Amino acid sequence: GKSTSLASAMALRLFLSDKNVGDPQGLHGRCNEGFTALYSSAPLSEKIEEMVPFIAQLEAALEALPSQRGTQFIGLNIVTPSGTMCEALNGEAGIGSFYPGGLLVWRGCATVTADPMIAKEAAMKGRGVSLILKVRSLSSRDVSDFSPAPDLRERLFLPRRFFRVASIHGFDDLQLRRGLSIAGGAPALLEAYDVPDIGAYGANAPLSWEDACR
Repeated sequence: GKSTSLASAMALRLFLSDKNVGDPQGLHGRCNEGFTALYSSAPLSEKIEEMVPFIAQLEAALEALPSQRGTQFIGLNIVTPSGTMCEALNGEAGIGSFYPGGLLVWRGCATVTADPMIAKEAAMKGRGVSLILKVRSLSSRDVSDFSPAPDLRERLFLPRRFFRVASIHGFDDLQLRRGLSIAGGAPALLEAYDVPDIGAYGANAPLSWEDACR
C-alpha cells in the first residue's frame, strides 16, 4: 500500500463512523449513490457534484491500503413480500440475483467483516429473512485501524467490484466457519483455496435453487 494522506484518512474515518448505514440519506447511502453515478454516463446532479471531493478522498484512502486475501462476511436482514428467501435471492429485493454461477456487481464501497458471528448477529436483527454473504476475495482492505469500533474487524472493497456466486447453503454455523482455521484464539484464514469436494459436504451440501427460495 501507499501512505494515506490526512484528508483521505479523515474521509475514511467519517465513512466508518456513519451511524445511519442502510439509510439512503446517510453518508454510506450518499457515497454509494455517488459512486454509482460516477460510473454511469448520465450527467451528475448538483447533489452528487457536492459529494465528489469526499468520494475522491475516500477512494484514495482505500487505494492506499494493501489488498487483503481472505474470506469476509456480510449479514443482511431483508423483508420480503412472501416472507421467504425467494425475493432476496432472485433480485426482486434490489440487492442482486444470487443464482449460482451468476455475477454480482457492487458499485459502492461494500462494508464486510472478517468475523462470521458478527455477520450472523446482523442478519438475525429484524423481522425479515436472514441472509449472510460469504465472500472470498483478493482485494478487501482492512480498515480496522481507522474504525471507531476495531473489534468489528471491518473490511471495505473498492467500488465496482465483481463477484461470482458459487453456491447457496443453509444458515449454519459450521458452513460459515468452513475455510477458516482457529489460531491463537482468533479466526485465521487458510491460505489455500482448494476446489471443494461437494460430495464431502453431507448435510452441508449446497441447496438447490428451488429449496433455497422456499
